[in-house]
Amino acid sequence: MDEPLQTMTAGADFRPNCYTIDANFDGYGDFTCTYIQGNQVYYDHLWIWNEGHSRFEGVPEYDEISVPDLDEETKTIYGFTPSSGGGTGLHTFHQWDSGNLLCMRQIEIYHVGNWGYQVSAVMPDEEPEDEALQYYYRNYYQPVLVLTDAEGGKYCFCYGFDGYTSVVSYTSIIERTSGEYEEVLKTVRLELAKRNRNQAPFEENLNEVGVSEYYDILVELNAKTISIDGGKTIWDKSGFWCTNYCSNNFVDCMRFGIGEVDTEGNSQAADRHIKQEYSAEQLLAFYQQGLDLQNRLIELYKRRHEISHSSTETGS
Repeated sequence: MDEPLQTMTAGADFRPNCYTIDANFDGYGDFTCTYIQGNQVYYDHLWIWNEGHSRFEGVPEYDEISVPDLDEETKTIYGFTPSSGGGTGLHTFHQWDSGNLLCMRQIEIYHVGNWGYQVSAVMPDEEPEDEALQYYYRNYYQPVLVLTDAEGGKYCFCYGFDGYTSVVSYTSIIERTSGEYEEVLKTVRLELAKRNRNQAPFEENLNEVGVSEYYDILVELNAKTISIDGGKTIWDKSGFWCTNYCSNNFVDCMRFGIGEVDTEGNSQAADRHIKQEYSAEQLLAFYQQGLDLQNRLIELYKRRHEISHSSTETGS
């Protein structure tokens, strides 16, 4: 056969790299060809195999996805256009619908370096190494913006302010049953999170005391105490406690568990252990700081889009 079965043309200023992939997750081989290559980004042309027509067909929408990353499990094509270091930039999420590649969501993470926080994100396809962020990786199927303060505390945002998490370690002196005192290393992980992940956080919880909605914040505490002598662990002890608080005060609490006989007693026990590490005032301060950051992010978003809209009108 002298003539090729099909010819595709891709413009590029360099010798492009071509790869075989399954871009629409249908089991047939497709292929891409890089046409823009930068230091941090690249863009590909995509041709998918149409079994009914027995030929490859171009997908122009794919051309606009920066650094495309395919996730077979969620059938999602992730894209990212960085604006600076630290994960800031535009995150895009494309999926196929009736043969069409559609942008289902996009998130722009702005630079907030002058706020005194490090900016990062928990992505649904990347398990974080940080233990403090495992809750958001396990329970959220959308990107979560994370602002980390100077002490390592992390404020997390998906549907508004979603929660605060931290891991701290410190040495402590404890009294043993023998009456002797011993220095130990204690590591405490705190999780403060909205119970309803699809609802904006309350500026003030106006629900009636005693109903489930009144206790809108889940607080979990993991504590591990280790006795070390000469670089070796002599003994260790772990504990886990959780209950639900009202975000108005972090005093009123009620634990909700399946099959619990003594719900009130369990809640009081959890509250007692949690308050040994964090006071109600400290928990309330974390929550209110999260609300403040949420409002600052909203204002930043509005200003950015007002500037963008003004520039568009000027240009037109």
